[in-house]
Amino acid sequence: MDTFTHGLSGALLAQAFGTARSASLPVRQRVSAGFIAAAFPDIDYLVFWAAPLVYLNLHQGLTHSLVLMPLWAGLVAAACPYLLRGAHGWQAFYPLCVLGISAHIGGDLITAYGTQIWAPFSQVRVSLPITYVIDPVFSGTLLIGLLVSFKWNARRAAILALCVLGSYLGLQYSLYTQALALGHAYVRVRALGEAGVHAMAQPFSPFNWKIIVSQEFDVYETHLRLTGPDGLSSPGAWLFPFTAAAYVAPDAARWTRYPRFGVDPRAAPLVREVWSLDGFAGFREFARFPALYRVDRGGAARCVWFTDLRYTLPGMLPPFRFGMCRRADPDPWRLYRLRLFTEDERQAL
Repeated sequence: MDTFTHGLSGALLAQAFGTARSASLPVRQRVSAGFIAAAFPDIDYLVFWAAPLVYLNLHQGLTHSLVLMPLWAGLVAAACPYLLRGAHGWQAFYPLCVLGISAHIGGDLITAYGTQIWAPFSQVRVSLPITYVIDPVFSGTLLIGLLVSFKWNARRAAILALCVLGSYLGLQYSLYTQALALGHAYVRVRALGEAGVHAMAQPFSPFNWKIIVSQEFDVYETHLRLTGPDGLSSPGAWLFPFTAAAYVAPDAARWTRYPRFGVDPRAAPLVREVWSLDGFAGFREFARFPALYRVDRGGAARCVWFTDLRYTLPGMLPPFRFGMCRRADPDPWRLYRLRLFTEDERQAL
């Protein structure tokens, strides 16, 4: 979930559930402390500028851990008297920081990335992907609730907004189970045998879903709208009409198969070689649903690119595209990524 929405969740919780100790804080300081604490876990984004692939494997790790949450809450609380120029000690801010960081962890748990809530004792990523990473309904409910809380009874307004948000999450969970059922039906019809079924919320509307059926070396994907004729009726569809149109009714589903090593048997040995390279281990660790993006050939030069289907959207460039390149057969392979929003701009890693 985006950092601003995280901050709003912490600010709203500070209005709703501030303890007697934190109630003595001025409203500005109370809300600001909740916002800062809820935004804090995304400080791990700083790693991206030094090592993008390392960041992808570390993100939503230690700073998003429930185990370490009391420590992070203490550090943020200790900084609040200085950041907010308050007359109160860190003890008044600590409950708000616990609420804010806990809200951040909860907000990320309901997206597709996966959160290491037991770090550093376990690197298992937990995810219930019922919300897209940018959800205007989710963010708007928080923002409106916070603004109303400044004008009306702060606690009641904040709790009411949280109840509305809880109802929205209930709707999303119900749609999530429907999407999973459609995926399982596809597995039965196609007799795919051992296969994992996954559903992930998509942009524009809570009714837009991506369903993924995964096998060892194959991934099947479709984009559905669980109500209405097609995705063009989604709010905001006018911004990206081609992408929105890809979300169709279940009876019009179009499934696409993504073999991990591509559909060209002549390129498969090269793709397999790159996939198994030691230098590509970071991407193998990151990608939950890896798929070949493309193979670039230019004379003796070669580049093999992969992406992760968790983050692809129809008609748009995938955000995470990593690969290995070499100039000629004797040369060593080197790790690269394709920069965001570009077709061919490479960054050496």
